[in-house]
Amino acid sequence: MNSMPKKQLWVISAVFAVFYLMIVLVNHYCFRTYALDLGIYTNALYDYAHWQFNDATSFKLEAQNLLSDHLDLSLMLVSPLSYLFGQYTLLLVQVASILLGGFGLAQWVSIKLNKSDWQCQVMLAFYLFFGVYSALSFVYHSNVLAACLLPWLLVFLYKQRWVSMYLIALLMLFTKESVALWLVGIAGFIAVTDWSTKAIRIHALILMVGSLLYFYLAIVWIMPALSINQSYNHFKYHVLGNSYAEALVFCISHPLELIRILFVNTTDAISNQYVKLEFWLFILFSGSWALVFLPRYALLLIVPLVSKMAYDDPAIWSIDCHYAIEFAPVLVMLLAEFKKRYATRLLPWSVLIALNALVSIRLMDHTVYLHDYQRLRLYQKGHYTRGYELAPVYEALSKIPDTAAVSAQTAFMPHLAYRSKAYQFPIVKDARWIIVSTSEDITYPLSKSDFPTTVKAFLTDTSWQVVYHKPEVILLHKP
Repeated sequence: MNSMPKKQLWVISAVFAVFYLMIVLVNHYCFRTYALDLGIYTNALYDYAHWQFNDATSFKLEAQNLLSDHLDLSLMLVSPLSYLFGQYTLLLVQVASILLGGFGLAQWVSIKLNKSDWQCQVMLAFYLFFGVYSALSFVYHSNVLAACLLPWLLVFLYKQRWVSMYLIALLMLFTKESVALWLVGIAGFIAVTDWSTKAIRIHALILMVGSLLYFYLAIVWIMPALSINQSYNHFKYHVLGNSYAEALVFCISHPLELIRILFVNTTDAISNQYVKLEFWLFILFSGSWALVFLPRYALLLIVPLVSKMAYDDPAIWSIDCHYAIEFAPVLVMLLAEFKKRYATRLLPWSVLIALNALVSIRLMDHTVYLHDYQRLRLYQKGHYTRGYELAPVYEALSKIPDTAAVSAQTAFMPHLAYRSKAYQFPIVKDARWIIVSTSEDITYPLSKSDFPTTVKAFLTDTSWQVVYHKPEVILLHKP
């Protein structure tokens, strides 16, 4: 890269860094971050930073190693940063990973397509992709890190820097056990794309076999061994079968039915009728239409698509949260290669970037799958407020000792999670402090009808003292 494009890349990244931080930090300040997943992962971060495993009691009644839920080893790697950033660590790590992904795409388009003059364009297309914003609005999940490492995996592959490539692949594997299956598809894409290059073909095969082995060890040996019931508990694709083995057989033996599942509502609820269609429209306008011309890119998408659309929970099918981040780098690479091969002049980058921006604006505006739009509407006052006064809540939070065991309502839990013992209310266990709010809309895991009754039970319990009581917040302490 010459100095001018490199300078432009840093300016673009700096602008979007500010933009992204305005999303995540304001949401956190306004209590739009929750126990699942930021709170429990921040609590795990504290444990890892203090050289101990996390027992998942922050959200489970029975203690078990958090790694039995997801084999997320990346939290251990970033945990030293928590000494500097505390409760904000994962918010900053996720923003940094997205910015790093943009630089990876800039390197990829220069090395693979020999188009150094497109570096700023691919970076903009990526930074404006709707899946980036939906992930940021959800706040944190480790598969965002995996998606943003993909361009760097390919960069080191094409540079034939094999040690660096395998280190990136290992980091991707460490984010989540299911990423191993995605790496199998990625290895298949690499083999098909560069089959004539012997060295790349061999390393693609090694990557594929190694990823399959890692996945097998994770779900058959490691995670069951860490679970209290000695089994893998995260298979949630029952429309395909009752295990990964059955799902694989189903996909191979019923390809037409699999294709149908990708598009139709597989639940009985009419409210889920158009959730999948909306997602397909979002990725269509974001660039998936180019698969018609470059179908090999489907190898990069087939695992994320099947794992998304065959999931038991319709929320996963949607355009919300972190469930579209894997499509961000893939569709940007797809558009760049399509443009080089077929439409260098006919389809300007300005149009492709504008389409991504418009789809993201739609995400912030009105969607079939309803979500909290204020998480992303930086242009409205509602993004910077919560519907109740925040100052009393922060005053109550300041009264809780930094090392005390605490039980907190889901919206408050991430602010208190960076400690040894922090539980999602109504889990209390050995907590000496409880902080809740009847003004806060989110009462999970309690229903809105059960929440006031549960709070009242603690208020009338004489073993608990009311330390702070205002309409916005209630703070209780057990001496």
